[in-house]
Amino acid sequence: MVGKYLPQLQALESSENFWEAPAGKYDEYMYILEEETCTSTRTNWQTVAAACQSGKWGMPLPALPAGEPTFTFSNRAISYTGVKQTDAVRIWNHNVTLNNLQITDPRSYTEAHRDGIQLIPPPKYEDKIGTDGKTTKIKLADQMVGTILENPTVNQCKVHAPTGPLQGIFMSDGLCRNATITNNDITIQGAHAISLAGVLSGNITGNTLHEVAVPEPIPPAKKQAQLPPRIRLFPLRIGGNMADDGVVCIFSFAAGNSVSYGNVVDSGNKVIRLGGGVEAIKVEDLRKELPLEFSKMGVGLTDFNYDGYFEACSRWTLRDFISRDKWGYDQMVAWVNLRYQEYSSGQRIPPDSPLPAPSPEQQDPKAFGVRDMLLKAKTALQGNAAVFLDTRLADLQETAIRSFTMKRIAIKHGKVVPLYDLGGYNARREAMLKWLVESGDLANLVPNPNPETGGQGSTGVINVVITDIDTQQPVAGEKYILTLDTDPTKNYSGTTGADGSVSMKDVPMGSYTLRFDDPTIVITTQTP
Repeated sequence: MVGKYLPQLQALESSENFWEAPAGKYDEYMYILEEETCTSTRTNWQTVAAACQSGKWGMPLPALPAGEPTFTFSNRAISYTGVKQTDAVRIWNHNVTLNNLQITDPRSYTEAHRDGIQLIPPPKYEDKIGTDGKTTKIKLADQMVGTILENPTVNQCKVHAPTGPLQGIFMSDGLCRNATITNNDITIQGAHAISLAGVLSGNITGNTLHEVAVPEPIPPAKKQAQLPPRIRLFPLRIGGNMADDGVVCIFSFAAGNSVSYGNVVDSGNKVIRLGGGVEAIKVEDLRKELPLEFSKMGVGLTDFNYDGYFEACSRWTLRDFISRDKWGYDQMVAWVNLRYQEYSSGQRIPPDSPLPAPSPEQQDPKAFGVRDMLLKAKTALQGNAAVFLDTRLADLQETAIRSFTMKRIAIKHGKVVPLYDLGGYNARREAMLKWLVESGDLANLVPNPNPETGGQGSTGVINVVITDIDTQQPVAGEKYILTLDTDPTKNYSGTTGADGSVSMKDVPMGSYTLRFDDPTIVITTQTP
C-alpha cells in the first residue's frame, strides 16, 4: 500500500497542495499551515510538559531537531475570486515560513476583518500519562488565553488589494516570539497594512507599504485608510470582546515571568505616497497603551503575572473560579442573562443605555453566533450541574464563560491602569467594563493627557451622510456647525454636499455634536 500511494503523497507535498483548504472551508481561508499539516508531532512535548510543571508557561519551545527545516510555503500566486472569501493564508503553527506569495484581491467591499496573511498562536498542550500507561496530550489553552506563536516568518510576500479593506499581515490574539516580517509589499485600502498584537521579539525590516486613493464618501470600514499606511505593534489582548463586556490588554509583565516585551528590530521600512514620494517609516510600538479602537471599551494591566495567570486558566475548574472570585462569577451570570435578553429583543436594558442598539450580527440566532453562544452559557449556568462545575475552564464548551473567566483571571493577576477621563464617553465605557472591573478601579479616573485625541496623539476623519427620515432623500445644502464635545472651543462649520454628506479630514479624535440651522436636527457621531 505504501508503494502504491507514496508517489501521490510525494507529488502532493512537492506542490504544497496539502496546505490548501478543504472545499467546505474555502470561504474562511484558502491555505492554512497548522498542527495537522505541519506535523506538530515534531515538537518535543515532554520538554514542553516539564516547562509547564515548573511554572514557566511562556518558555520558548525546544528547537526543532538538528537538520529539520521549517515549514515553508512559497512561490504561489493566490487570488480572491469568491464574494465571501475572507483570509488568504493562515499561519497557525510554529516554525512556519511564507516566502514569495503573491496575494491579489480585486474585489470592492466594506466588510472588515479579512486578512491577506493572518498569524494565530496554536494551542498549548502537555503530556499526561494515563492509568493504562499511555501518553496523551492535554489541551491547556488557545490564542484567546494568550498562547505563543514561535518563529513565524513572512518574507518577500505581496498583498495587493487596492479596492478593498483587506488587512495585509495581521495578528490580533495571543503572543508571538521571534517574528520575522521582512521585505514584503503591501497595497490595501484597510487600516491594517502590518498590525501585530503581542509581539515579544522580532525583526520587521525592509517592508514597503503603498498609499491608495479612497473614493468619497468614505465607507465606515475604509475611514482609517485616510491615514498613510502604517506598521503597528499592539499589546496582548485577553479573551476578545464577545458581547459588549470590554477589552483587557496587557501593557507589561511582572519581573521574573517567562515572557516580556523585548526588542523588535526596525529598519528600512517605507511608504510610497500617492504622488510617488517615498518616505521612511518607523514601526509604531503601541504595546504599552490601549489601541485607539479599544480606548472607549478597554482597560490595561501592568505588572502582569503571566505564569500565574496561565496556571489558573489551564488548571482551574469552574468551581475553583467561583471559590476564588465569587464577585466575578456573579457578574458573569448577570452579564450573560442581560446580554442574551438584549440581543433577543433587539432593545437595550434600560432603554437609555449609553450602548448602541444591538447589531444585526448580535441579534442573529444562527448556530455558533454570539446570541447562540450566550444562550448555551445561560442554560449551563442555570443548570449548575456538578459535572459542569467540575469541568476545567479550558475544557468548557461554553465560549462566553471561557472568555469572561479568562479576563477576570487576568485582572486578578495584574494591576489595573487608571482610566483616562473621556468625558461623555465614560458612561459608555462603564456600561461595558462594569462586568469585569470593580467599582473602585472604574472610578479611578485620571486627566486625559491629550483630551482632543483620547490620548492617542492623532487625528481622524468625519464622514456622515444626512438623510431625511421621511423622504429618505439626502439633506443637501444645509449649513452646520461641528463641536468637539470635550472642547467646545473646537468648532468647524460648513454646508452639506449634494449627497447630504458632512466630510472633514485631520480633525481631533473624539465625540462631536453636529448642529444645523434647524434646531430640531441634532446628530452625534465620532471619529474612528
